[in-house]
Amino acid sequence: MAAAGFTEVALTDVTGDYLVTVRAWLRARDRHRHDLALLDAARLEEQQHDMAEAAAAIEAGLLRRSLVLARRSPGLVAGPAGQHTEPTPGEE
Repeated sequence: MAAAGFTEVALTDVTGDYLVTVRAWLRARDRHRHDLALLDAARLEEQQHDMAEAAAAIEAGLLRRSLVLARRSPGLVAGPAGQHTEPTPGEE
């Protein structure tokens, strides 16, 4: 993040909230399985499989979700190899 010109970086682990959301999606799709299957049964099964795998990976400590907030220094533009320079007129 620093190499890209970002400062004041704040990282928040939201894995627990993501797991709650994954489980809610699984339950909701199960509740509406019949209607959803009428629309696209293969897609429903794929989504349920993917969400179940995500939940298992979170529970095993293999998957996490983070929220990143950062501030970029005003007036800097990325140059070659991550170098930061002042913008040339017209690039701002």
